[in-house]
Amino acid sequence: MNALKGADHDIRTQLSQSESPLSVAELRVPKRFTRATSFFSIVVFVRLFDEARNHFRLRETRRQFVEAHFPLSRRMLVCITDQRILIWKHSPWHLPRKFLGSVERARVRATQLERSSHVNWNVITIELDEGQQIRFLIDQSTAVHFAKTLDASSHEQNIDPEITPT
Repeated sequence: MNALKGADHDIRTQLSQSESPLSVAELRVPKRFTRATSFFSIVVFVRLFDEARNHFRLRETRRQFVEAHFPLSRRMLVCITDQRILIWKHSPWHLPRKFLGSVERARVRATQLERSSHVNWNVITIELDEGQQIRFLIDQSTAVHFAKTLDASSHEQNIDPEITPT
């Protein structure tokens, strides 16, 4: 996947000596769009409204997850290790990637992987111990391995997670 090219250096700089990456994937917070077919000027106005709505929705979601100590960005590069989940803000135009923070892997209660109407993306739902859930789009080529790796922490805690393979 193109998003993961060149990420090795960013990942290695955040790992401790005893850590190694188990799975790496690009995650995106999905946007909502209004389906509109009309005159061009009306469609442009609807798209602008959608972008503004998505911006404010992401800002509110980000605020909620900052309170839960879970860093969040619209596009993220996520690396799972034995102990932690490392998160970077991903942008193909800004290198090196900005490190947003890490989350203890044990905080993940369950994961669920579902098909999506997006061509090359699946949807992964991650539930934290605090009961918060967030849905991300995840690239199909890394989705199953990423979900199984992340879900291994749930099995260690004797929690039966749901994963619907694609």
